[in-house]
Amino acid sequence: MTIQNIHNLFLKCSSVSIDTRKIVPNSFFVAIKGENFDANTFAKEALEKGASYVIIDNEEYFIDIKESIKNIVDKQYYGTCLKTNKRIPLDFMSQNLLQTEKQSMKRIFMSYSHKDEDFKKELDTHFSLLKRIGKIETWNDRKIVAGDDWNKKIENQLNEADVVLLFLSSDFFNSEYIWNQELKILKERKNNVKVVPIYVRPCDTEDFESMANQAGNRDDKGKIDWISSSPNRDLVYLEIVNSIKDALDIRRTTNA
Repeated sequence: MTIQNIHNLFLKCSSVSIDTRKIVPNSFFVAIKGENFDANTFAKEALEKGASYVIIDNEEYFIDIKESIKNIVDKQYYGTCLKTNKRIPLDFMSQNLLQTEKQSMKRIFMSYSHKDEDFKKELDTHFSLLKRIGKIETWNDRKIVAGDDWNKKIENQLNEADVVLLFLSSDFFNSEYIWNQELKILKERKNNVKVVPIYVRPCDTEDFESMANQAGNRDDKGKIDWISSSPNRDLVYLEIVNSIKDALDIRRTTNA
């Protein structure tokens, strides 16, 4: 969990407390540890008395956040301690906290032809910083693992996405699955998702209805920057990343 995520939780609370005797409903409890006391042992009591969130530093409860979030999604309510490697049952409050962490990230779905795999990988790499600081998470069908229901997994990810990137090329339009499955789901979602065309390889796009959406790599004059023919792909990818930041309103704010 990032400092920004913690700050966002703090803003939701009515007060801050370091003493369980003074806990009020919807408070933010910070467990302080000293030479003769350890408030970590009172964290559960703070929650029982009405605290909405607690901050602790007990290593026995440091868990793998990404794994725990995945477990919650899969309805397996446990986490793995980073120190002891033991499983720790997640109580209701922990589940809510992890779901808050998950929901704070914007989800980006990548719709592409496998013949454009290299372009997809390159753009995904350019999202690395935003992923590391907890702003976004990206998903594509290469994350489907053995045993998963392929169609259901893609449908769920498309329905949960905040942004869908369409990697336009002749092979994109030639894909039966993209045309009959993915684009159909997007049409049903209507205005509940941002659809961003990404110009990958030159192709006919004139009658494609999603062309009404602002593309990730089109300049202010309307000129298309096809990735495949660009002398500097990195600049095009950076242009796309900045467009996504604007679309999701996640640009860093600075004080004047």
